[in-house]
Amino acid sequence: MTGDLRRRLIKVDRTQPWIPAFAGMTGRRSGMTRSGAGITVFGAFLLLFGCATTPTPERNRPVESLATIISEVNLERDRDIYRLPYPRDAEGRNLFEGALERLDDWERLHPQEMDSVVAFTRALCHEKLAEVEEARQEYALVGGGDPSLAKEADRREKLMQDLAHLFRPPLDLGGQEGAFPLEAARSRAERAVEKYKGTEWEELALVLAEKQAEEECLRLRSGRASSLDYRNVLEETILRFPDSKNIYRHKMRLGLYYEDQMREWIAQAQVTRDRETWELARDSYDKAARIYLEVSRADGYPEKREAQARQAVLEEMARKIDNGLR
Repeated sequence: MTGDLRRRLIKVDRTQPWIPAFAGMTGRRSGMTRSGAGITVFGAFLLLFGCATTPTPERNRPVESLATIISEVNLERDRDIYRLPYPRDAEGRNLFEGALERLDDWERLHPQEMDSVVAFTRALCHEKLAEVEEARQEYALVGGGDPSLAKEADRREKLMQDLAHLFRPPLDLGGQEGAFPLEAARSRAERAVEKYKGTEWEELALVLAEKQAEEECLRLRSGRASSLDYRNVLEETILRFPDSKNIYRHKMRLGLYYEDQMREWIAQAQVTRDRETWELARDSYDKAARIYLEVSRADGYPEKREAQARQAVLEEMARKIDNGLR
């Protein structure tokens, strides 16, 4: 490893003057707040070692250095991927996805150069994207040219393997899950969240558990499960992941569930002229309206605009319900 790249694999720790960037990270690190001294030291680090502070424009990327890519990834490696949206590059893309493409481009221009550094950086990107099996495979490619890097890669490979096992698909029964694969998968997810609580991988475990819950919702939605089962899983997802950056996406799905239910009650009531059915339609309307109102007030979330549009649609349906209840 060249001296220049070695410097870029150095990072400031709160208690140690200098430690390897890809080592010694057993505790949870927020990166959102720092003491004044910490900011000063980190600022000096950027000046000394040339860490990129802004993404490289696309027009400059064909000639960019590997150190530039590493620096941009390194600046965002502490991002809380559970609570915060992904960082964006100069073109507005997910920074870690863009970094993977840029690493591919760099490798095409520099075949078989800095293989271990490239593999480790690529693994870190996959890790931040919650692609644990891909991350494990890349960590396994890190060679022994730099003992400290190889040691850290080996440690992280084992952690990715453990997470991949804990979040394996529900139908991978493993001989112990009997007739309840979904329940067993959910139980494994809860164990993983508890196991990695307070570590660097706490947010990753939460993201993987949330992803698993969303996949379960989609299976129930597209399968033959009852609408009640689908609603219950949606509500459980909202309760399990209240701090997620995707919380309003989950709530919008629940709002759409109640809106669909309302439409079904309205269609039935228009045929039967039954007041009780109109009241059921009103109840579903009220639940959807409350959710849309909450999401429409959520500044900074992409679901806000959709919720505002759904509110206008609900008003039209409310008039039908009012007429039916007269």
